[in-house]
Amino acid sequence: MDLAKQHAGTVTAVLNAVNAYAEWVPVTDLAKYGLIHGCGSLLSYSDFRLHACEFFKVICQRKRPVDVAVAEYDAAMCNIFQVLMNISQQFLTRSGMQPSSIDESEYEFASCVCETMVALGSSNMQCILADGARTFQFLQQMLEYYQHYKITLHFQSLLFWLVVLREPSKSKSIARVSGDNSAAGNSASTGDLSTEKKKGVSVFVTDEIYSTILDVSFKRMLKNNGSATSGLLEIWSEELEGKSDFCNYRTKLLDLIKVIASQRSVIAAAIVVQRINVVFGDANQATKSPQDLDAMEGAQLGLEAVVNAIFDGSVDCGKTDLDTKSQLHKIFEGLLQQLLSLKWTEPNLAVIHGHYLDALGPFLKHHPDAVASVVNKLFELLTSLPITFQDPSNNSRLARLQICSSFIRISRAADKALLPHMKVRLSS
Repeated sequence: MDLAKQHAGTVTAVLNAVNAYAEWVPVTDLAKYGLIHGCGSLLSYSDFRLHACEFFKVICQRKRPVDVAVAEYDAAMCNIFQVLMNISQQFLTRSGMQPSSIDESEYEFASCVCETMVALGSSNMQCILADGARTFQFLQQMLEYYQHYKITLHFQSLLFWLVVLREPSKSKSIARVSGDNSAAGNSASTGDLSTEKKKGVSVFVTDEIYSTILDVSFKRMLKNNGSATSGLLEIWSEELEGKSDFCNYRTKLLDLIKVIASQRSVIAAAIVVQRINVVFGDANQATKSPQDLDAMEGAQLGLEAVVNAIFDGSVDCGKTDLDTKSQLHKIFEGLLQQLLSLKWTEPNLAVIHGHYLDALGPFLKHHPDAVASVVNKLFELLTSLPITFQDPSNNSRLARLQICSSFIRISRAADKALLPHMKVRLSS
């Protein structure tokens, strides 16, 4: 037993030395002298796997070189991709089939592997683009992490998808800035090369992947405040350590939703409406539980993100084809009619109702014919709230203030489309 402990201590000490060594030694040398293979073999041993994973985490943050060693670098990185994907798949398979058999130490290791894969994919995805099957398999594994029950694994994957899905948008920005400026010839060439790489990643991101990411994102808008739950998902809790607070986390979710909505507007619109229908439940129900209210508020933020991305600048509406415009109009017009038909009078629900209507402000800017009905509905919400002087909670008064703020937000978003209807209303 003592000999085994000494042996384990020796291996751990060597791994610590190798990890320090890996911070500055060229990746090609690490591959040449067998360190990548050696540390990869240690990932299967519980006593050494965390230290071995740290070795890969250091390497995976490296940037692809521009010198003659690029082919050797790509070969080494392809090997690392395969090593990590093999270990990752073992965990994902077990976690999917027998989640109760996974203990906390295995989740800790899986988190380290996932974090390493995020660094690898964010910095070195171009190394495996020539291998379509491997690229798609890597994206599928990162999608499984995004869907995972454990919030830590999901959060790590969120950072990856933000980087990968932002790339096409960045490419468009580079193209617009470069234009045909001959004075920036070298920069334009670099931009073209970068654009090709980024397009290469986006080819493998299917509509199904977009849909799954959106579905998970909307479900994870909740915070564990004692009443909120999200089915089979471990949702955000203040007990998480080493992560940003919930507002920053939800901001990242909303950023991801906006990115997808700017690239797949119809998919984003359809899925957010599906989510709204789920959280609304029985729309005729006069009151809602705190859990339902939290879910409705989360879906409203998702709706706001999607509508802003599509109608408020992220998408070039002038270049959107007629079929896409027609589908978007049909989806949001259907949602608007659903919102206009609601008969909620309870203060909390009236506030949420107003927020859903003002979330559609950018849509109304492009479809001014619908503004009058929205204005009338907001006035209806105002008049439906009773004026009571014996309400200790002041719920009705606060609700009226919130609905008035909805008027302001809609007026800003809808711009001039709202003005004629307000004049008619005030003069009547």
